[in-house]
Amino acid sequence: MNTVGTGSALARLGLTLADGLEIRISDGELVANAIIRPPGPEGVWRAQVNWDEIEYAIVTSGET
Repeated sequence: MNTVGTGSALARLGLTLADGLEIRISDGELVANAIIRPPGPEGVWRAQVNWDEIEYAIVTSGET
């Protein structure tokens, strides 16, 4: 949750990471609902994901 891309996306949406914030995340292939959890000792925010609810993103190439 501490990447430049995540920070840019959150800023664009006007969101700030906060414990308990519910978001939808994707890596381009998989999509999941997640709950934000505060940083641990290493200072990294986490996303709590229910791995039983992971979905595949629908990818279309635009070709017919």
